[in-house]
Order: sequence, then structure tokens, then C-alpha cells
Amino acid sequence: TNGNGLTNGNGLTNGNGLINGSGLRTSGGLGGYSHIELEGKSNTARISAIAILTALMLGGGCIYYLWDTGEERETIGIDGNFDDWKGKERTNDTIGDTSNANIDIVSSAVTTDKVHMSFLLETKEPMFYEETTVRTLIDSDNNPNTGYFYPGMGADYLIEIHGESQGIVSSSLLYTFDDSKDIATSRASNNDKLSRSDWNGFHSLTKLKANATVGDWDNSASGGQMEFQVPLFDLGIDAGDGIKFVVTTSDGNGNHDSTNIINSATKQEQRFIDRVTIARQNANDNRNGALDGINIDGSFGDWTQNANIKLDSDDETNPNSDILRYANFTDKAGDTFYYINVEESILGGTNFTDLKAKNTGTNSGGDSILSDGESITYNVPEMLGSDEIFIFIDSDYNTSTGYMSYSIGADKLIHIIGHYGIITSSTISNYNGIDNDWNWINNVDTPTANDYNEIETLGDDGNYYLHITSWDDARDDIEAEIYNKVTLPDDEIGKNGSRADPSIPAWNSGNWIALDGGNDNLDASPDSVDILNSDDAENDVYDNLMYYDDGEYMYFMMFFEDDPDTTANSYGVVLNDGASDGNYDFLVSTVYQSGTQYVAWYSWVGGFTGWSNTGATSDTDWLRSSTVDGQEHVAFAVAYSVTFTPVDGEDYFKGATEVGPGEADGWARDPGPAQGVDDYTTAATVPEFSN
Repeated sequence: TNGNGLTNGNGLTNGNGLINGSGLRTSGGLGGYSHIELEGKSNTARISAIAILTALMLGGGCIYYLWDTGEERETIGIDGNFDDWKGKERTNDTIGDTSNANIDIVSSAVTTDKVHMSFLLETKEPMFYEETTVRTLIDSDNNPNTGYFYPGMGADYLIEIHGESQGIVSSSLLYTFDDSKDIATSRASNNDKLSRSDWNGFHSLTKLKANATVGDWDNSASGGQMEFQVPLFDLGIDAGDGIKFVVTTSDGNGNHDSTNIINSATKQEQRFIDRVTIARQNANDNRNGALDGINIDGSFGDWTQNANIKLDSDDETNPNSDILRYANFTDKAGDTFYYINVEESILGGTNFTDLKAKNTGTNSGGDSILSDGESITYNVPEMLGSDEIFIFIDSDYNTSTGYMSYSIGADKLIHIIGHYGIITSSTISNYNGIDNDWNWINNVDTPTANDYNEIETLGDDGNYYLHITSWDDARDDIEAEIYNKVTLPDDEIGKNGSRADPSIPAWNSGNWIALDGGNDNLDASPDSVDILNSDDAENDVYDNLMYYDDGEYMYFMMFFEDDPDTTANSYGVVLNDGASDGNYDFLVSTVYQSGTQYVAWYSWVGGFTGWSNTGATSDTDWLRSSTVDGQEHVAFAVAYSVTFTPVDGEDYFKGATEVGPGEADGWARDPGPAQGVDDYTTAATVPEFSN
């Protein structure tokens, strides 16, 4: 007892042995990288024998028969027999939340004895008859600031179980996360939050026992069950310690399912989306801008009211980095803000459920344990699960200075990093490199906030270019936005920009000119897209297609049989640049998308692409749709610089309409019947203007 034996001396427990002494768990021993099979079930016979011998001694030689009660003890055996799980409390999961029933989690359970922590996972149908990976993230110290970053916990350990055929587990390994790993890449320098999203921060520790079989949960023979077990010794915890864990399942086709975060001691659950929402709110800044300007708060209604939001093409890229809309805005106090809207989750990153297991192993009859002398390897390059946003700003409007990127000389950089839709870093820095070396200094935090698919940040004014790089290196970017620096006569620096906002004249202002010969061609339905033929007019004050030119903008106006509705229909004009060859080169159209009204413009690129979106604005100065004095009409503006400068008598216009508020990129190059439009006018030349 107190000598050099098993208990308090130099043996297994409190001495210099395996547990609390200088044995395997300390620096003097082998550590967790050598697996010792501590199977509680194998001790049953020995314990029974000791009990019998003790009884013999105490009973004066009398024999006492002590039954082996191993089947009733708390220990779970990983043996394909799930009877020892009967009576264990289980946590149910939503059924039908993935399309693959083989990975659809029904319930999970966890139990601890003096040696092991054991897990049970039940699925709607059996696992491992196709490529399947089951991952369990474990927060062993209940500290969200250590381990792999997962909303609501920090995963110190990863159990990864894989199988591909015959319902057999081919590999079952335990990994430990290296909190000391330093990430210093060209994208971010020594960012501890970034290093916590490194999937290769998990290092292989040991193989584990796991067994999967057809289950009988809820009296259904079609269900699947899997049990697996990890020594407490390898998790660095004692039998009474609770952990947090989450189990995910995935197949080879991109389907996945996951449990909530579960506390093994209390069985309390935390939903992933709830933890993301809380973490996002905690990470978002809250900064009030100038009156009638932009507030950094994760609410984006002030952008619709203030900024010229531009459309970006819907690229075939990772939807979390696919830029749909973007804008910048300088308020009356001189502060400049930037806005980005992506297709799905901005800064979503990945939880790696779509990746194959680190080690797929080989089929081994259902159990997977460490073989003598076997070496487990892991990848050392970082594999970051985070997404990043880069906004390059040329604040001195000089392309010959700064970091050269897409025709701007960027002297400032806004760099935003995030994971699971949560901002982990947002800084602005100055360029200090030579010959485009990546060298940015004086990093300071800059206010940033996001919701599910939008983000806003405070920066500086200037020419700018932005792109998003996702965790899998998918990338989307925009054309560089170039502004003219306007110098007033007294050398006072004016606002950046090439022109003032357009001003659409009233329909009866006398500024409009009817494009004679531009009669409409169809009796379209409904009347809200039926272009009014001039022959139907009570007088010649208006025609079906009207035109006005102020030297900076072209203005178009069409009249209709009934009140137009730009939220339900598309109204546009195609423009021919050059001699009338019947091939139109540019398109301007109304677009209503995601609750926002736009005027968008396109150029013809041909092929499968057809019309390519080159810009848009949601500024209400560019569009008017109304009925005034009984005149139902739509009028909109487009700047020369985004289309072309019209030549009197040589360039041609044609109006067109379509039922449906989406982009007009499905229109043919020469709109007409069955060519993507519901009504259209004949071609009309650009009129001559006295000015």
C-alpha cells in the first residue's frame, strides 16, 4: 500500500509510475505518443481472483464463491455488443437535417469509468457502407481560448473515425491540438487567432478502439450504431472531469450532420447557430458615424440610403467569397466606409466536414488499435479554415507609389480575417515595401461589423480594389475603382469623384426629345410592360421612347399603358455603338434584387456569357418610376463613362421590357419577339442637340 507498490509508493498511482509520478505522462517518459491499452474489461478476472484469495484468507480456508459481475459494471466494452449502453442517458438530434440517412445523427451518448471515456453514436441508417468520416471535437479543459477554434468551445482534441465499405471502421485516431504553433504567412503575421483555425494544428496521438454495427434503436433494424473509446490518460483528465464535445458526420458527396455542443457532465446543449450569433455580436464593433451617414454596427439600411451600391457578376466560385455587391461612401465628416455583400456566409470559412479524414487506414475487422512500431504522420503546412478580405486603397491617387495592384498604387490595406462568420481580426496598415514586397506596418484595429452575408468597415478615401480569399484559395475580386481628384481654382481639394449625381428632368419639362420612328412593336401583357405607341397618344408631347443628354449623362424615358412597376418588371435600353449593324453593344436596365432597386449596365462579350455586368447603382437619383398627371412612365440615367459617348446620327437606341425584376442578361443582343423581352421598340438614332 504505502511502499513501493501500486498505490502510494513508486508504483502506478501517486508515486513515480504512470499517473502522477515521472512516468509516461511527464517529460521523463514517453508521453501520449505511445499508446498503452488500458482496457478495464481485461482486469475483471484478476480482480475476481484477488477477491477469492482474500476471502480464503479471511475465511480461514473456507471457500466463498464470488460471482463475476462484469456484465453489470459501468465499464463499456468496444466489442460490437451494445447491451452495456442500456440505461445510459442519450442526447437526441434532429432527424432529417441531412439528405444522407447513413450520416443522419439520431442520438449520442457519453459515459466515463475510472479508465476510459466512451461514446455512442446512432444514425438513421448504418454507417461506413460508403465513404464516411465521423469527427468528435473535444474541449477537455473547458477553456474556449485554447485549442482549435469552434464557436462555443476550444477543441483540445480531435477523434477522427473513417470507413468506406462493408460497414467497417478502417481508421480511428486521436489527435491533439498544438496551441504553440506559430502561423506567420504572407497573408497574416503571428496572428494567434489565425493559428487557432489551422486544421493541421492537430497532431496524431494514438489509435483508438471503435466498432460500428447495425443497431436496433427504437426497435428498428435499419439503424446504425458506433461506439468508440478514449483513455482519460490521453485526454489529460480524471474520471470526475466533464468535457464539452461536438460530433460531426460527413460523406464523400458534401453532405454532413452535427450534434449540438454537449456538456458530458450536465448533458446541457448549445446550438451552433446560437454560439455563432453571440460570438459575432461580441466581435462586431459599434461606432456611430456622422449624422445621416454610416454606422458600423452590423445593420446595413444606412448603405441603401447613402451609397452607390454596385453589382458584381455572379462568379462560379466559393459562394462565401462570391462578391455580389460592394460600395464605398465618404460622409460629411470626411470618413470613408466600405461595404461588401457575398452570396452566402461572409467570412464563413470551413469546419472541414467536406474534407477526407487525415488517415483513412485500411479495413481491420471493425477495431482499430495501435500496432507495435507503427508510426503515425501528419501534415505540417498550415491549413487555415478562415476566410480573408483585402481592401487596397490608393489614398494619394498615385499609381507609381505603393503596392501595385490592378492599376492602383495602394499605400493602405484593410485586412479582415474571420471564421464561421465571426470577425477574428480587422486592421488597417501602411505599405512599407519595395518593388511590391509584401510589407505592411503600423497595423491598427479598424471598426468592422458583419451579419450573415454583409460586412462594413471604416477605412480611408482613395482609389480602391478589393478581393476575398476563401480558406480553399477560391477568390473573387472587383475591377479597381478609380476616381479623379478634383482640384478647385483656389487649389482647395474637392471631393473625390468624376461627376455630380444625375438629375432626371420632369416628363413635361421640355428637355426630352422623342426618338421618331421608335414605335413599339407588340401588344404586351400586362399593360405595365406594354410600351405606349405614339399613335395612341392624345397629343405629341411624349412618345414611347424619349431621350435627353446633359453632356455627362444620357437619360431615357418610356411610357406605358398602365402604371409601371420596377419591382416586378425590367425596363431597359440597348445601345448600338457605331453604324447600325443590328448588333447592340451596351445594355442599361432596371433590376430589383434582394429588396433593393438598381439601375445596372452591361456590355456584350458574346459566347455563353452574353451580357456581362459592368456596374450598377441603387442611388434614387438615377431612376424614376411614376405616374404623373396621368402619364405612366419610367425614366433612368446612365453615365457616358460606363457605356460610351454617343455620336449624333450614328449611334442607335432601342427600348425593351420584360416581365420579371431580375437582371436583363438573358436578353438577346437585338431584343425582339422570343428574344428575352416582352415588348420592344424599333431602332432610333441619337438626335442632334444644339448644345
